[in-house]
Amino acid sequence: VPTSQPAIANGKAVVPSVGGRTVFYDIKDSKVRSMTLRVGTENRFGIAKSADRYLAWPVDSKLVIAQTEPEIKLWAMFDTRSRIHAKPVAVDGGFVAVAENGNVVRCKNNRAEPLAWQTKIGSTCKQSPVVGEKIVTIVTDNHQLLALNLEFGTEAWSSASSTFESVVAITDSKVYAFDRAGNLVLLDASSGQIVGRIPMGQNTPIANTVSDRLVFAARDGRIISI
Repeated sequence: VPTSQPAIANGKAVVPSVGGRTVFYDIKDSKVRSMTLRVGTENRFGIAKSADRYLAWPVDSKLVIAQTEPEIKLWAMFDTRSRIHAKPVAVDGGFVAVAENGNVVRCKNNRAEPLAWQTKIGSTCKQSPVVGEKIVTIVTDNHQLLALNLEFGTEAWSSASSTFESVVAITDSKVYAFDRAGNLVLLDASSGQIVGRIPMGQNTPIANTVSDRLVFAARDGRIISI
């Protein structure tokens, strides 16, 4: 029984399942026997896929990393010492995850020494981070927006107010985030200074992997591109 959204990796459908199982099904040939990795309890938050051959997912307080080629196997695991309530995100050579206690970790696809860095931000968090080229952003449970240096894990900046709901996207120069009033807030990516606000009402962001445009679905059926 699936417990969260599956992923596709190297010709396999990767399905988080009950009992801590992650099951790999061959997409092209149903007669090929499935492969199962079993770690801890159920994964209800999904699987992150890197650009190379690795996957990562949360299990209780642990970030689990698996290799998919040349063979499927558990590769590395790091214990954040607090439950992870959100899907990790892929970065160059590894993954970033945020634990409930505010412990942010970047792990490498290095079996012997997976930890690149870890930073405690001092606030609880149950959202996935959002990653740009140079920073990783986190919205805490008390609605503060923080940015960490992606390479070293040091704090780059934090918001002066606790009004943020989520980060939509990061470009080279700007961070786009929703505040609690439904505005799309534009922040300078290097300083965190607010440079603009766009009222968005209840428009819903749509994932766009084709261009750098922000795309939203309006309740009246319109598609809005920024």
